[in-house]
Order: sequence, then C-alpha cells, then structure tokens
Amino acid sequence: MNPKSTSSRRPFLLEWWIAACLWTSVPLLASEDPPSAKAKPDVSHDPVRPAAPSRAAPLNTVSTNTTPLVTAVEDSLRSQFEPPTVLPSELTASGNLIPKSAKVYSADELRPWRTQVDGALRLRSEKNLAAAENTLIGVLYSNSPLEIQRECLKHLAQFAIDARQYSRAQQIYSQYVNRFPGDPETPEILFRQGMLYRQMGAEALALSKFYAVMSTAISIAEVQLPRYRSLVLLAQTEIADTYYLQGKFSDSADYFRKVLKLDQAELNEPLIRYKLVKSLAALERHTDVIAEGQMFLSKCPTAAELPEVRFLLSDSYRRLGRGREALDQTLALLTAGKAGAEKDPAAWAYWQQRTGNDLANQLYREGDYLSALQVYETLSKLRDTPEWQLPAWYQMGLVFERLGQPRKSADLYRRILDRQKEVPTPSPGLTLVFEMAKWRSENISWTDLAEKDTASAIQGVAPTETGNGNEPENVSLIRPKK
Repeated sequence: MNPKSTSSRRPFLLEWWIAACLWTSVPLLASEDPPSAKAKPDVSHDPVRPAAPSRAAPLNTVSTNTTPLVTAVEDSLRSQFEPPTVLPSELTASGNLIPKSAKVYSADELRPWRTQVDGALRLRSEKNLAAAENTLIGVLYSNSPLEIQRECLKHLAQFAIDARQYSRAQQIYSQYVNRFPGDPETPEILFRQGMLYRQMGAEALALSKFYAVMSTAISIAEVQLPRYRSLVLLAQTEIADTYYLQGKFSDSADYFRKVLKLDQAELNEPLIRYKLVKSLAALERHTDVIAEGQMFLSKCPTAAELPEVRFLLSDSYRRLGRGREALDQTLALLTAGKAGAEKDPAAWAYWQQRTGNDLANQLYREGDYLSALQVYETLSKLRDTPEWQLPAWYQMGLVFERLGQPRKSADLYRRILDRQKEVPTPSPGLTLVFEMAKWRSENISWTDLAEKDTASAIQGVAPTETGNGNEPENVSLIRPKK
C-alpha cells in the first residue's frame, strides 16, 4: 500500500473510531455469554434480520438443550481448524520461524465443499433438519477451508434459531466470534447476537453486543468501511430501542436525540422522531413533547406516525391547560391528512376517533359545550357508517340538551333510531346507543308534554271570551278575598 495513502487514511479512521466509542459515555460491557437466558415476551425484531418494530407473539420457552453439536464443533475447531497465527514480517526476519499463512483456495477447490453446504440447505428446505445438521457437522469435521467453516457455523446457528433453540444459537455464534475475531462478518454476528439476546429478554447482554459492534471498528479494512458504518448506525439505533423497550424512557430519549444528531441520510427519521416523542410523553415531559412534536410535523408531514403524534401533541397541550391549541391539533387531525388516511385507514380512524373523543369528552366535562359540539360534529362528518356516525350524533344530542335546545336533541335521537334498520346485528356498543337514544327521546317528549300541561294549568285551557273575544280571561291561582 502507498505509505502516503495509509497515513492519510489513519486520521480519518482514528477520528471515526473515537466518535463511535465516545458516542456514549456508557463503558463497553463484558461479552461473556451465559448458557441460557430468561424468556420474556418477544420484542419487535426478527432475531437475525433487523426489521421495523411490530408486535409479535410471546416466546413460550427458551431452549437450554445442549446437544453434542456444540461440544463437537468446539472440539473440532480447537483441534483442527485453529486459524494460523500470522506474525508481522519484521518479527520473522531472522528466519528462525517459517512464516504461516492461510491457504487461499480457488473456486474449483471450493466447489466440492460448497456442494455439500448447498445439499444441507436443500435438506433443510425439505424439512429434514437432522440430515441437514449432520451434513454441516460433517463438513466441519473434515479438512474444509476456513471460509466454509464460517459458513457452516452461520447456517447451524440459523437452524437453531428456526428451531427456537436460542441458547444453542448463541453458543454457536460465540464460537464463531471467538474463532474468527478478525473476520469481516464478525460485527454482523455480534449484531445478530444482540438482537437475539433482546428477544430472549436479556437486555443487558443485548446492549453489550451492540456496543461490541462499535468496538470492532478499529480492525475494519477501509474497503469494508461504508457497509460497516451502516451497521454501526444500526447498532446505535438498537441501543436506543433496547432502552425504549425496557421502559427506560429517559435513556431512550437521550439516545434517540444522539442518533438524530448524526444526521445520516439512511436513518429512518420519522420513526426515530416518533419514538423520541413517545419516550417524552411516557415521562410526562409535556413541554418537550410539544417541541419535538412540532419538529416532527415540520420535518415529517406525510409520515405514517403523524396521527399519533398529533394525538400526543393535543394531549400535552390539554394537560398544560392550553385548551385552544389542543383543540387546534385535534381539528387538524380530523380535517386533514386524507392522503395519509388512504395509506393506513385503520390507524387514522383509530387516532381520529380517540383524539376527538378524548378532547370532546373533556370539554364536555369542563362545561365548554360549544367547543365539544364542534369536535363531535367534525367527527360525525368523517364517515357515514352507523358504527362511526351514530355515537357522534348521540354525543351531539347530549350537548344540545346541555345548551337548552331539546328539540335539536330529539331530532338527532330520532335520526339515530331511523337508521337502526341499517344494522341488523349491532355491536354491544351500538346497541347501547340505540337504547339510550330511544330513552332520551321518550324522556324529552315526556318532559315537553309535562311542561305544556303545566303551562295550561297556569294559563287556563279554555279561556273565557271577554270584550271583543280576543283577550283571555285573567286566571289567578289565588282567590281574591270577599
């Protein structure tokens, strides 16, 4: 290599390495792996391939089955496949030692080994797991090249994951890292271990692996640097995610902010900012929620997470007593964003209904009936299905009663009852709406009739004609004294 290019590269690598290590003040944790870990509910990611957060079924058990495979692989690697120790040329200049070097195999020489590995994968696709494992173990016991051994170990670990034998997979991954620490794929193996530990519920060990991904940066060749920088960035986001999933929202908020400061184009900025707002909302730091929420609206106006962020903004404004701004956020969510609603209509419907109901119900309780009516009316116009529209009409009827306009209330209750035939088998909630609308409609009719009877009793039912016959007799309930 050109000494000039080497010297120019070193400051850049050193600067990047220091930035990676000092990105967090938390020290690197030990990477010792226990034989098993306590099972916890499955978190959002696939144990091997990183994916967007989602809710998955809980893990039932964590297998601690230690089969002869682990021991066999360990003994085989120790006795036969120890990578040769290659000393620097300046240390062997005396000629007292014969320099060792790993043999480089041609494609033709590797073909028989790859044929066996491909055969094992084919057996695995045919659900013949035992035969597939035996084939790979046989390749490991033979005098196979190191790159074939690494490939076999990765496949065996994946087989264990597919069989939900997570502790066994971790042991195989640990053997890989211990035997091939300088392998270009070691950082990726460490990352997979971190994801798998987090799925097993061992968050501390997961964090140690994510930090280890960053600590291996110093040994990465320049040609591998672009790909590895992406992996380091991913590890940093997963550190933040791990704190987030643990409920350590103060730590997760700090780390999400640090990730955003990196300003990397490949970062999923809407998702990171959304998790930051969620972390702050969980801490009830409502002023910070408003600041970061407004930043989200500015930078990510079309993000899928927009409706929930508006809900969190509205909630924080409401809790800080800023009712007008809470109302503005709610109405913005209810009246805008049709393009976003088309992408995920179920999510938008949920957050529109929840945001509108939460704020309108509070306004109703606080006696701000006009504002509550505005929200309910806006909600009712979003969809015309009975399940959506009729509950909103019922709430509007209650508001009109509070405003002293029973005729408008009665009209809404009648409209609700007229649409009852549209829903032959209503849900329990909608059934209750029909029952309450009927009861309140009858109650308004009874009250109206009672008021008319009272007025008739006071003023008289059949007035006696006097004078020109146009003036009613003056009726008094108090008899004059004689």
